[in-house]
Amino acid sequence: MRLHLFFNGHQSGTLDIDKKIPMLTKIYPDSKIEKITKLDKECIFIEDIAKDLTVVEFLDKKVKNKVKIDCYAFSELCFTYFDMSFEIDELKLSKNMRLGDYLTKSQVLIKGETKTLPSAVLEFMLPYYDVDNFLKVEQSLDSDLSELTNNLDTLYESSATKCFSITGSSGGLHLTANNTKLLIEDYNNELELDNLDWVNISEDNSIWNSKNLSIFLCKRNETFKKLFNHNLMYCFSFESSYSIRNHCNSWLDVIRSNAISIRENIVIKHSNLYYWKELKQKIEVMDLNFLEFHTHAYQLLNNSFDDDLNFNSEYLDTLNEKVEKHVNSTFKRLDEIKYAIRNLSTPSHTHDEEILQQETEKVNDRILMLSFIAMAVSAIGMMRSPGVTFYYKLISGISIFSLPLFYYSTRMVMKKISFNRNKKTELNRQLKQKYKSLKNSIRHQEDMKNDQDIPADFQEQVIAFHGKFIEAEKKSIERLKAKI
Repeated sequence: MRLHLFFNGHQSGTLDIDKKIPMLTKIYPDSKIEKITKLDKECIFIEDIAKDLTVVEFLDKKVKNKVKIDCYAFSELCFTYFDMSFEIDELKLSKNMRLGDYLTKSQVLIKGETKTLPSAVLEFMLPYYDVDNFLKVEQSLDSDLSELTNNLDTLYESSATKCFSITGSSGGLHLTANNTKLLIEDYNNELELDNLDWVNISEDNSIWNSKNLSIFLCKRNETFKKLFNHNLMYCFSFESSYSIRNHCNSWLDVIRSNAISIRENIVIKHSNLYYWKELKQKIEVMDLNFLEFHTHAYQLLNNSFDDDLNFNSEYLDTLNEKVEKHVNSTFKRLDEIKYAIRNLSTPSHTHDEEILQQETEKVNDRILMLSFIAMAVSAIGMMRSPGVTFYYKLISGISIFSLPLFYYSTRMVMKKISFNRNKKTELNRQLKQKYKSLKNSIRHQEDMKNDQDIPADFQEQVIAFHGKFIEAEKKSIERLKAKI
């Protein structure tokens, strides 16, 4: 028998396949990497990314077999699909098993060191995303909204990922084993089918599905490739919906944060003009960014796949109903974002009178300048009179030309002082939010340290990985403090 465990990942963006391939040759120099077509889509295929990986225990049973991990990387949402497979002579399954049992009750040998199976995820799959480089580049970017386009271009050049943006880059990584089924190749009928309520879901008895566990059992070699693609296809569909909803949650968090700050500024009677000016620009950028994201999401959710397996109608009806439920839920989430952005923009529209007032002041300044010129013309005629001494002519000339200069200089200094004061207030507000986010990240890390259900070796790796993001947040705070 051959057993296939699947993991999948996605990011908030799209992948440039041709640009990514040269980067992957440096990460996996000993693997075969090529561009292929899968599910009628272009993707990157990386064969055998784990050259030194052996499974020595699976579900508490001693084994010793070479593990092979293949990777399929698609452009849409940077979706990646990892196929971890190995031979196994005997397999005992029970109804009470969970997905976590495959991971926590299994051991692998990595570079001569025995670790739990999840460690292989961090050791061989995580490097695909080149997180260290991404964080390093992200930390070097200016968070100012005016630099958004340059920042996205910089991230694209360094990672081949065109990140979706809210008001800044948001290429968050998600790597999981959810929405996948364990796939077993059993062509010699070695696995007993009497204890998991197995159901034949094909017309030719070649594919069986467990009612209790997320497992596909393939009985014919010629069916396996089609079943593999079917498993990949629906994982892609479910995870795409999940990724879009997850990004929508990020949008809602940003909108909620901005709504709270708007309320605070309304309570203090709109005193921070810098804030309202920046808010109007931010919401306009946010609206356009969501339009880009919504267009991509809509096309992805309306994707259809051709499945040439002869499943029975009961299985297909159940599966299609589940897919439709996920898609409809995702569309509702997208509609909520549109509604929230429209509501968020309302206070800034009502605050347009402040902008109108500033434009009116500019017109008034021009009118005042014309008054100075008119006064200067009459004064010039007076100064040319022979009855006025040179002393008074000099004093009058200096006064006429100094008065508008003094007026405009004073106005300019007052505006600059007000602008800097309001800008500092806004930056302090942003700094307060970043400290709050850092506090939540540290608390989350402490929760992971106290989680007794995670294997110790995997827990240590995850905590170290999470610590990189905490360090990135700290550096972001330091950069913001330097601006104040």
